[in-house]
Amino acid sequence: MPDSLPKSRTSRKRAMIVEAASEAFFAHGYESVSMESIAAMAGVSKQTLYNHFTGKESLFCEVVRAECENFLDSLTAIDIFRSPREVLASVGRAMLESIVLPKSVALFRVLVAQTARQAGLAQEFYEIGPRKAVQWLADYMKAETAAGRLAITDSELAAEEFLGMVTMESHFRTLFGSVSRNNRDPREIEKRLISSVDTFLKAYGRPEGFR
Repeated sequence: MPDSLPKSRTSRKRAMIVEAASEAFFAHGYESVSMESIAAMAGVSKQTLYNHFTGKESLFCEVVRAECENFLDSLTAIDIFRSPREVLASVGRAMLESIVLPKSVALFRVLVAQTARQAGLAQEFYEIGPRKAVQWLADYMKAETAAGRLAITDSELAAEEFLGMVTMESHFRTLFGSVSRNNRDPREIEKRLISSVDTFLKAYGRPEGFR
């Protein structure tokens, strides 16, 4: 019991540092941000900052990991006991909502700029973010196939196909600045999403199982 307070305080400071670093990196890019400025934003000393992170690279990796975990939490919160049509639509909405978040756009742009300097960063991002999302959806599809509601032989490939079909157009348009949370038409987004779900279920659904 006596150790719980210091650990809790340490966890809060670490979270404050990661949040401050996230704001700094996404607003100014990686190269323009110093550890000193992050410490000031987080309200901690430089020594405290270095007690938690060995340098800017490790701190940036932690920011990437935290953003990926936030998105994965939105996936795992989906009620998977509804029909495949409803679940897939919820997965698609979560993906599309994440894509147009200013933080997500900023993260992707900083990652692209930084991967040339940090070897392995892109692969690490894929493993802790997109890869886990694909695996979560593949596991769901495998379970639904076993239950007789889907008919999929390669669940990982099918998960990649579905996520690509749902997100590709919006992802490109958002990155190029033609779509944002404020200017997109929700009806058009929903129409595209439902079309993707219907197309997927025509290929992989069992009629009696996906209503």
